[in-house]
Amino acid sequence: MKEHIFADRVANIAVTGTLVRLDLAVADELPKNQGDTPAFTVTHRVLMPLDAFMSFVQMQEGIVAQLVKDGIIRRQEPQNTAPPVEN
Repeated sequence: MKEHIFADRVANIAVTGTLVRLDLAVADELPKNQGDTPAFTVTHRVLMPLDAFMSFVQMQEGIVAQLVKDGIIRRQEPQNTAPPVEN
C-alpha cells in the first residue's frame, strides 16, 4: 500500500450496471458553533465491481457485529441528516 486516503464520510454511492462508485468527502472546516454542521467536499472517488462492493459490505457488517458484541458501539436507527456535499 503506497497511498493513504482520509475521508470524513462517504458522500454518495452510485451503481451503474455492475460498477459501484463511492464518493469520499472531507469537511471543509470545523463548525465554529456547537450544533452547526460542517460543509463537505468530495475529494476522491472509488470505483469497484459490484461483487467486490458486496464483499466490502459483508466485511463491514462483520466488523459492526463484532463492535456491538464487544459493547463498543450500540446499533441505532440510521438518521439521514447529512448535509449536502459539493462536487
